[in-house]
Amino acid sequence: MSLDKTLQLGINDGSRVGKNTWITDCVVISKQNRIFTFTGDREILIYDSISLELYCRIGGFTSVPLRVSSYSDDTKLILLMGDEKGIVSLLVMKRLGDTLRQWKNSRGGEGVPSITIHEAARHHNVWFFKWKAHRDWITEVLYVKELNAIISSANHTGTAICISPMPDVGDDFSPKSATRFQDDNYRPVLNYISINKGCYPRFYDSYNL
Repeated sequence: MSLDKTLQLGINDGSRVGKNTWITDCVVISKQNRIFTFTGDREILIYDSISLELYCRIGGFTSVPLRVSSYSDDTKLILLMGDEKGIVSLLVMKRLGDTLRQWKNSRGGEGVPSITIHEAARHHNVWFFKWKAHRDWITEVLYVKELNAIISSANHTGTAICISPMPDVGDDFSPKSATRFQDDNYRPVLNYISINKGCYPRFYDSYNL
């Protein structure tokens, strides 16, 4: 195994030294040649995995995403984020390539193509949801296709494992339709498993976490 590429993450508008930022997590979407990085500035930085160019930035989140996972198929990308407040955030994007190209044409104040999460959720290919799932910071979060559900965990024994239904985004996810942007008003039916801390690894190994 050898190192192929290195990437200096941060904002650089070409006129000054780039602004360093704290990266909390990242996911690689190999089919689309994209790297999604999540920062302490409450934003998502999207890079081209081949050229390492900063493609665009999604800002305006209300909390820092600490744990992130993704699911993708031929029609959509699902980004799942868990934060320090026990909140699960869900960003769904269809036709990812076309959608990102449109956002890339919008340039922010630092010369970086930028969009807020509220603006992004107005796009016809995008949905955003968030809900309170735990009483402590989230340690893992993922989408399980076989259950059509989102499973998350935290270090709070009473809300240790939460199983949330996947909201409908216009295909076969669930029978009830949902608004594109759901912030504080989204209230899914949550199912909890209360277990001792020592049981976490055995449960999550079964879901490949």
